[in-house]
Amino acid sequence: MLILLTRLALRARIATLILAVIIMAGGVFALTRLQIELLPDIDFPLVTITAPHPGADAETVLNEVTIPLEEALGRLNLLGLVKVRSVSVPGFSVILTEFDFGADMKAAAETATRELNRLALPAGAGPVLVQRANPNEFPILQLSVLGPMGPAELHELVAAEVLPAIRAIPEVLTVETLGALNGGGGITRTNGQPSVSIVIVKDPDANTVEVVDAVLQRVEAAKANLPAGVEFITIANQAPDIEASIGTLTREVMLGAALAVLVIFVFLLSVRPTVVTSVSIPLSLLAGLIVMQAQGMSLNIVTLGALAIAAGRVVDDSIVVMENIYRHIQMGEDRMVAALAATREVAMPILVSTLTTIAVFAPLGFIGGLIGTFFRPLALTITYALLASLVVALTVVPALGSILITRRVTPSQDDEREPWLQRAYTPFLKWALSHRVLTLMGAGVMFFASLGLLPFIPFSFLPGFGQNVLEISVHVPAGSSQATTLEQLDEIETTLAQLRLEGSVEVYHSQAGIGNIFAAGGGPPGASPSAATIQVRLRDDVDANAM
Repeated sequence: MLILLTRLALRARIATLILAVIIMAGGVFALTRLQIELLPDIDFPLVTITAPHPGADAETVLNEVTIPLEEALGRLNLLGLVKVRSVSVPGFSVILTEFDFGADMKAAAETATRELNRLALPAGAGPVLVQRANPNEFPILQLSVLGPMGPAELHELVAAEVLPAIRAIPEVLTVETLGALNGGGGITRTNGQPSVSIVIVKDPDANTVEVVDAVLQRVEAAKANLPAGVEFITIANQAPDIEASIGTLTREVMLGAALAVLVIFVFLLSVRPTVVTSVSIPLSLLAGLIVMQAQGMSLNIVTLGALAIAAGRVVDDSIVVMENIYRHIQMGEDRMVAALAATREVAMPILVSTLTTIAVFAPLGFIGGLIGTFFRPLALTITYALLASLVVALTVVPALGSILITRRVTPSQDDEREPWLQRAYTPFLKWALSHRVLTLMGAGVMFFASLGLLPFIPFSFLPGFGQNVLEISVHVPAGSSQATTLEQLDEIETTLAQLRLEGSVEVYHSQAGIGNIFAAGGGPPGASPSAATIQVRLRDDVDANAM
């Protein structure tokens, strides 16, 4: 079966090479169509249910809102529901529901939204807001609007001139305002001044970078209809972090591929075999991108990391085939005969080698739970690239080799010496074979010594992404008024204002009575008046750990 592919490729060499070019073009097209995200699509098994009850104390909220909502949840019999927790504070109720991983969270959220909003709550309570803890449903952009007018007028201006322009973008799922007149007494301030926040959530299938660019363009166009002095400040933006991470990994993939080609040339010392062998790198990776795009996968730090790993491995099969073809041609065989015979000799070894490597990564795709969600794209991406490299080594490499590789002139006796690498390596090999016990003991010592280094390597679920952002949570006694919370904010903002003058802080944004919209479950309007957070973005040259 394997050699049949080679026979077909050699019989139709031009068609094979044309097909390779088409695949590469298709891979470039797939690259432009892939959704770009920071992380793979993760559907956390969490749903938060929130409901305001302005003016009610914690006990009233518990009895009139939280308990009725919990009882209604119990009657729904949601599939996969394993735990329900709730918090009742003055003016607000929060219920956190946890499901088995793999449960249909979209269906659960839709059912809860539909049924809980039918529940008769006391006058003034509600509405009930149901939110999934899905990164694709978190805000991708938060803008803060400041102006010379009062908060109420500023909010009306934003609602009339800015929000319709943003909502007209098809990929925007929701756009909301926080701050003045948000219905729950919430207040937002930016750099110490009253402001209105605009929070944008994209459609889960949309490209984050493209949506952010579209929103910023619409905002820039809307400025022409706004009074002088109205200012927009970016509080949070996922696009730059995604672009930086993707850009860095893309450079690493390209650098890895370039170094692989350089190493091939150093050891082959011939341009034509290097070219033939190196074709497998872009061809295999681009073929993998086609499959990824067909399966709806995204380009993120996990899949790009997989491509970086594969960049050095996909060339191995082609090197083996190319070297054997070269050897057969130098033995005087016809190039077509040499390409077929050489590929037949190594077909089974490279198949076993490729499947062995796949066997290392493929099981990662079957890990359950949250870890499996992260590792599955890595396992699939590497598997696709390696299988493509095997096909390339059995088809494109023989076809190209039979065209480009020629027999050298018969070498002189002086040129028949062993290659320099073999001459350098042979003494070490002879010593290891004559001192087998010492060699094996040395290998064992190195193995166990490496295990001893494990305690000194930090463990974490995900690496830090280098964001120079601090978050400050303001805690005041339960039941405190919003005025008390604002007094605490004033003290903290005074310090932040001084740091901003000194050049350490770029922007700081305070939210009182709203909560942290970028936390799991979000922070809807109408949160507890004692809840407040401050998001501080530092300048790029400032060390967040030293603050």
